Amino acid sequence: VNDDAAFLFADVLYENLLQAQPMWRSLKNAREAVSAAKYPPEAWGAYQFYGNPVFKLVSVAAVPASAAEPSSGGRIPVHVLLKIDREKPHSDQFVVKFKEGRSAPSRSALRSSVQNAFSALFESQRGAGDPELDSIHIATLTRSSETSKLLEKLRDDPNVEYVHRVAVRYPLRRAAAPAPARFPGQWGLDRIRLGQAQKLAHFPSAAQMERIVVAVVDSGVDESHPDLKSTIGGYRNFTSESTADVQQHGTHVSGIAGAVKSGSSGVWGVSHCKVLALKALAEQYEGRAYYHALRHAADHADIVNLSLGGEQDDTESLLIRRALRLDRIVVAAMGNEYEDDPKSVSYPANIEGVIAVGASDAHDRRGPFSNVGKHISLVAPGVDILSCIPGGRHARWDGTSMATPCVSGAIALLLAVRKLTPAEVKEHLKRSVDRVPGHSSFSPEFGYGRLNVVKLLTWS
Repeated sequence: VNDDAAFLFADVLYENLLQAQPMWRSLKNAREAVSAAKYPPEAWGAYQFYGNPVFKLVSVAAVPASAAEPSSGGRIPVHVLLKIDREKPHSDQFVVKFKEGRSAPSRSALRSSVQNAFSALFESQRGAGDPELDSIHIATLTRSSETSKLLEKLRDDPNVEYVHRVAVRYPLRRAAAPAPARFPGQWGLDRIRLGQAQKLAHFPSAAQMERIVVAVVDSGVDESHPDLKSTIGGYRNFTSESTADVQQHGTHVSGIAGAVKSGSSGVWGVSHCKVLALKALAEQYEGRAYYHALRHAADHADIVNLSLGGEQDDTESLLIRRALRLDRIVVAAMGNEYEDDPKSVSYPANIEGVIAVGASDAHDRRGPFSNVGKHISLVAPGVDILSCIPGGRHARWDGTSMATPCVSGAIALLLAVRKLTPAEVKEHLKRSVDRVPGHSSFSPEFGYGRLNVVKLLTWS
């Protein structure tokens, strides 16, 4: 590497061999000043994940660069190679749900055991006639031994319905080095037959689409992006951080669902739905923010897009079941861990009633990273997907995160012309997909097949 940013990368790297997270944060400071082209691919992959809490540094090696590369400041150019592995995310928060009618006395009795914040999760909305949610409390602890003892005590408490550590949620996109496009243009829109669908007599009008709201629970959005200005129907930040989409993920996801091309270099989304952007994924994960965003999405949207994942979380499951009871369509990413662990299962995709989406490429092959399992519903384009990123720019990303809003956008088209329950939407998707080569029925790799918008809007 032979520029200032690269030397910064190498210097910080060697100072933080045992503590990788500070390295990601140092790289963050250079993100606007240095373009991706100045980083070697290995460094760029790490740079893209500087804020991701679920990766750890395993090994480092300095490899001589090509002799043709010029030196800088008398230094010999080298490439710094990283091996990064996934680790289980950790949270210092836990949630306890008391049995109905028992939260007040139990909360008072437990105050002496919890020295840190211990409060109703939805305290600002207590008394609003939702006792199931009013009985959920959240606490933050500082010592693991303290946490273990308290969790054990709570599990034995007859007033407690459940207790669990907050499971961290993280965006499900893949870090990729800048490279020429592997597939042409917005190939995914062609693959799902969107162009042909737009010629259908009953394809929804702009006025019909204005009524359909897709909640994107994610890292935020760039409301000023030219392709998203007419799409964003609302933006709320539930985190303690700024409204800026630092991780860029929410902006990319929103574009796939509903971007409206603003110029020759712009992009189209699958539908012209209204996107309700809810920032719930901060650089430092906040369980309270995510839970509040889920509740808000269920109360104000028709479709809830969850391009995120992690371990099982009972409170997330409760909130998603509530959304389904309200006839909200919940669409979630299958996860990107297959290459590390073929048996990996990600939540909330594995919650009953959720539409779980895997990723496919332009040849109807499963994205090599895309998780598999009996809970998968279908696959959609999720490899080399062009969409919006902050600053009026565009980028191509991989991930089940990218496949998920493709399905959410298609469901928005369906709901604009037909009123359906979550179960009925799942049945429409099941019956209208294209079978992929070598799979004539359901499979854990592809579900029932790959999304086809023409069939989705014409099946009955």
